[in-house]
Amino acid sequence: APDQQAVDRAFHTLREAISSSSAADTASVRLSLKEIMKLLRAEGYTDVVERANSTVLFLSGDTKYVLKAYDDGDLQLYYGLAGIQVNYAHVNQWNQEKRLSRAYIDSEGDPVLEADLLSNGGISRENIKEFVKVFVGISAPAYEEFIGESASQQSRSVH
Repeated sequence: APDQQAVDRAFHTLREAISSSSAADTASVRLSLKEIMKLLRAEGYTDVVERANSTVLFLSGDTKYVLKAYDDGDLQLYYGLAGIQVNYAHVNQWNQEKRLSRAYIDSEGDPVLEADLLSNGGISRENIKEFVKVFVGISAPAYEEFIGESASQQSRSVH
């Protein structure tokens, strides 16, 4: 049987390994676009493709998202709904009631949702994962439902 000293050394080594791996996830980093793409793939997003202007297109299920990396380290997520007519007042309602994202109608008349992750205080890999997870898993689906309610109300009022 191992002596107490050997057990203590093993626990010490294990604690160091755990704390250093946690530190790697939470340490402030500046990821390259390739590293961001790798992180997205590791989180289960598919069809992760680099586009022009430091942007990455990726899928969650059948839904497309765009992530833009700025020179200062900030990140921005984009989600757009094409072919749905919605009025500005309804989009403004989203902005008044919701946090962590902003909505607008783009130059083609389509409703769009964006969110920013600022790098001023530092960004960790864990921050990036959570940023994407919240946008893709909560904000965008809620926005789609919100816009769908508006579109169905508008179509009901036309008939």
